[in-house]
Amino acid sequence: ITAQDEGGSGLASGNSYQYQLGTSNTTAPTGTWSTYTSGTAVTVGGGLTGTYYLWVKEIQDTAGNVSSANGTKVSTYHVFGTYVFDNQAPTVTFSPNGNTTWSKTQSTKVTVADQGESGVNASSLKYQWTQSTTAPGESTFSSTFTSGGTVTKSDGTGNNWYLWILAKDNVGNSVITKSGAFYLDNTVPTTTAPVLTATSSKIVATYKQTDSHSGINNSQRKYAIKKATDSSWGAWVTENASTHTFTGLEGGVSYQVKTQATDNAGNVVESQVATIETKSITKPEITWTPTGATNGNVEVTITFPELDGTTNKYSVDGETWTTVTDNPYKITITENKTIYAKTTDGTNEATESADITNIDK
Repeated sequence: ITAQDEGGSGLASGNSYQYQLGTSNTTAPTGTWSTYTSGTAVTVGGGLTGTYYLWVKEIQDTAGNVSSANGTKVSTYHVFGTYVFDNQAPTVTFSPNGNTTWSKTQSTKVTVADQGESGVNASSLKYQWTQSTTAPGESTFSSTFTSGGTVTKSDGTGNNWYLWILAKDNVGNSVITKSGAFYLDNTVPTTTAPVLTATSSKIVATYKQTDSHSGINNSQRKYAIKKATDSSWGAWVTENASTHTFTGLEGGVSYQVKTQATDNAGNVVESQVATIETKSITKPEITWTPTGATNGNVEVTITFPELDGTTNKYSVDGETWTTVTDNPYKITITENKTIYAKTTDGTNEATESADITNIDK
């Protein structure tokens, strides 16, 4: 700002050499006035954003002439400008701003807006994903994007993935902004084999696969079985429960069982294979006393195998069977006949018979 007298009388000693920025070019500002030295540059606009005007107080020479040249004269002021300042960094918005639903892929629309007057520098827009809440350095950003576009991440696992955005405007104001947390799961569940228990015709498989991220989708638990000697597996059986029972199996046979897990993000994996042999059903044992010739009765003792899930029966004619729970089971016969005994699981059975021929009355 330069103040000078061109008429020769010189500048008046009582002049106020002061200036101030204002947002209007018609109404004088009401803030604090600053003093300038004629011919010395002053710096204005630090920290301001928007359109401003420079107001300078009028001066007089010693002859009483009032300054009128330069600027627009408003009342007792000279008004210069416009001056446009931009000291505000762009703003970044995410849609969505984080996502707590586990997924193998997460996406968000990123929009950058400049709050000042210079506009967004499109070539400055960069991003990166991290699992830290500490802002990365500007030099570490390399991937570029377009404001209003979608940024996607399709790898990584954890509930703490953050999208960081670097944005600048056209005068160099910059910002590094963090999104909310996105939940990513690209890790398959464990492959722990099921735990098996067996009877003569059933195998109970207990599911042991787990997932420490999105969790197991229980509705997609699957079980499969085959004989150990077979080359191909049976069809998958979907079972929401943590156990599944395979029935109708052969006794005394080695079987293999596996499970399949799907987590809540869609990662799928089969378990290791578990092997178990079903129980064999042995024949009941029939004994009697006395064994020599007798004119009395004979007491028959039937000893059944001790197996879970089986039913014990006997018959005195091979047609009508009586279920018994005592083991051993005793009966008394008064005449020679054949005694039948069997143990069954509904699928497999073992039968024994004995001819009683030593009664002579």
